[in-house]
Amino acid sequence: FPLRDYQLEGANFLYKNNNVLLADEMGLGKTVQVAVTLNKLCEETPSFKCLIIVPSSLKINWFNELQLWGESLVVRKTTGGKGDRNIIINLPVNASIVSYEDIRSQFMDGSFDEKYNLVVFDETQRIKNRGSNTYLACKVLNSDRIWALTGTPLENSRDDLISIIDIVEYGLIADYMEKVTIHEKIKNHFLRRR
Repeated sequence: FPLRDYQLEGANFLYKNNNVLLADEMGLGKTVQVAVTLNKLCEETPSFKCLIIVPSSLKINWFNELQLWGESLVVRKTTGGKGDRNIIINLPVNASIVSYEDIRSQFMDGSFDEKYNLVVFDETQRIKNRGSNTYLACKVLNSDRIWALTGTPLENSRDDLISIIDIVEYGLIADYMEKVTIHEKIKNHFLRRR
C-alpha cells in the first residue's frame, strides 16, 4: 500500500527527529506513519526495542496495523494480568504494545530497568495531568527517542501542551514563556496536519 504524500512527510519527520509530538487530526494515519518508520528503524538495527503505550481499547488496532505495515517487526501486546505484563514489557521484541494502565501498574509495582530505543505514546492527552501516577510512570521510562501522538488540538490549553511537551522533551518550554516563544521553541518537535 503506498503512503500518501503527507504520510511520507510525517514518516520522514519521525525518522529524522528523536523527540516529537505528531498531532495530525483523527483519521490521517498517525499509526501507519509510526509503523512504517519503526519498520525502517528495525531493518537498520534488528535489536531495536520499542514500547508503544496506548489506551487499552486500541491495543488490537495497533497490533494489526504494525502487522500490516511493519513486515520486519516482531510485535507483542499485553493481555491478562500482572505476570503477563511483566513478561511482555521486557521481551526482546521490536515492539511491545501496552496500555497506560499497564504502565501505571508497572510503576506502582516497581521500577523499569529496561532501556528502550523508542517509546511511543498514543492519545498523549491521556497523560496531561502532571500529578497523576500514570504521568509519573511515563516520565521515568528510559528511552533514546520519544514520539507522542494526539489528534486532539492542544493549542487551546497552554498547560496541556506544556505537560505533554515535558514528556517529549523535558524543560523545552515553561509556564512563564509567552505564546510566541513556546511556538518558536516547539516548532522542530511538532507536526500537525488537518
